[in-house]
Amino acid sequence: MIVEVIVSRFEGRGPRILDLCTGSGCIAWSLALELPGAELVGVDISDDALKIASTQTFSSPSDAFLAPSFVKEDILSDDFPSVFPPASFDVIVSNPPYIMESQKKDMDRNVLDFEPGLALFVPDSDPMVFYRAIARAAARLLRPGGLGAVEINEDLGRETLSVFTDAGFTNVSLHSDFLGKPRLILFSEE
Repeated sequence: MIVEVIVSRFEGRGPRILDLCTGSGCIAWSLALELPGAELVGVDISDDALKIASTQTFSSPSDAFLAPSFVKEDILSDDFPSVFPPASFDVIVSNPPYIMESQKKDMDRNVLDFEPGLALFVPDSDPMVFYRAIARAAARLLRPGGLGAVEINEDLGRETLSVFTDAGFTNVSLHSDFLGKPRLILFSEE
């Protein structure tokens, strides 16, 4: 959904996009392939994830295709946003860890057996930890008129919306996935 929304908004343009908690880089690579000329930077704390993300290869029908770059950073660090210049991205996207530890028991084995816990789980005591970091980074790094898009825990839509409105974003909206579950928040200052 994130890729579809960003492509529909920026088709024909080459935006600068920051993918936080990039993991395997599938969002960054998909956006790079769908938006020729887009410049993508993926950020993750995991060396293993960054190795996978940076070694993906694709052929593109467009000469304007730019492979994403990937950097190791901890977005939960207070210093994180300062590694990039202010207002340097048109788009910030993220599919961060958002599954509460208490929800682990309800998950399918095919997820638990193949996805690292670091990429999935947040403590029940602070399930908004990554969203606060994303909102803080976006407030500093999004250009005027820029757009943010994050995947969310379907059980925490209202709480996640509040994180972005509390951070000063004036246009915050919750969107449902193809099954009708609230799974995406878009935010901007427009």
